[in-house]
Amino acid sequence: MDTLTHATEEAAYGDFSSAQPSPVAIVEPRQEPAPLGHEAPLLALISRAASDPRVDMDKFERLLAMQEKLEARAAQIAFNSALADAKSEIEPIVRNATGHNDKKFADLSAISKAVDHILAKNGLTYRWRTNQPGPISVTCIVSHKDGHSEENTLSGPPDKTGNKNDVQAIGSTQKYLMRYTLEGALGLSTTNDDDGRAGIGKPASAITADQVAEIENLIDETDSETTGMLKYVGAASIEGMTEAQFVKARAVLVRKPKKVAAA
Repeated sequence: MDTLTHATEEAAYGDFSSAQPSPVAIVEPRQEPAPLGHEAPLLALISRAASDPRVDMDKFERLLAMQEKLEARAAQIAFNSALADAKSEIEPIVRNATGHNDKKFADLSAISKAVDHILAKNGLTYRWRTNQPGPISVTCIVSHKDGHSEENTLSGPPDKTGNKNDVQAIGSTQKYLMRYTLEGALGLSTTNDDDGRAGIGKPASAITADQVAEIENLIDETDSETTGMLKYVGAASIEGMTEAQFVKARAVLVRKPKKVAAA
């Protein structure tokens, strides 16, 4: 019997080695427990213990709580892995709309078009929850198919600019908060141009010196090959990377194990 099986059986059944038999009690012989599977010994023990009247209920409830924690931890790991995989594919989103102050932004339709199919492929989805009266509150909930979810909440007053009526003011703020909570929950970035393809002959925006330094440090920390990384993202040099290529390179490098320092 392995250590986990022994420990969990003792937690459920207790230690009967010192128990004294009653002179008037008829004690049914204890049947030898069936062998537990190696895939889920704790779950198998819980299933068997549920139908055994001798089990200490307090210890049984602790076993259930232990199983719930294990399942929640596994779901969180699956969520984080899926989100990392999705983010490695999502490129900066083109700012396709213009606000009343002439500032460009990516509206919800542009964000949805860029991320929905990638999220779905990785078992992820999102939705919103709103709250009113008082300040308008919007919560973006990103969920994974295994059950784990995380939330991002922002609040704000009704947007009464531009002679909006009360309903329009509420709707404007809700849309604004939906957009920003989703961007924050997924860690999205936006850009004014789609790698220079929006205009003929218009050069793509190069990354900053800080971004160049970050990629160089990650390459050094993970002992990666610069040539192979540049080929993977389709760039001629680190300095010549576009924003989209930077995001793709960084997503891969941060997931690689760091090299072990020499003793």
